[in-house]
Amino acid sequence: MIQRKSLIPMLEGEKIPKDWRTAQFYNYWSAPFHYGIRTDRYTYLKVKDYPDELFDRKKDPLQLHNVAGKSKYKKKIVKLKAELLDKIIEIGVNPEELPGIGKNQCNQNLGVIKRRKSIN
Repeated sequence: MIQRKSLIPMLEGEKIPKDWRTAQFYNYWSAPFHYGIRTDRYTYLKVKDYPDELFDRKKDPLQLHNVAGKSKYKKKIVKLKAELLDKIIEIGVNPEELPGIGKNQCNQNLGVIKRRKSIN
């Protein structure tokens, strides 16, 4: 099971369902503690006390060059940040359970998550 969806049908040769996820939430509990989201092309992650990071794995498969500061990726970051929050809500992760999150960031995340829940 990956985030409540079985892989067995696809392992047995069935086609990928149309409602199959397009992004995967992950968290990393070793230094550097972080959490993020991966799509087929991008890795977007958050590390405590550092700016957000974005890696374009099509152009940089080893994820050596953070492109988050490049203007051409601004819209992609907005989309991935929203997807990340949606995944956190969908999975039911409490903000204090996210790796490397301090109390202030936890409170900010909780506020954003509550607002997104009321919209959805």
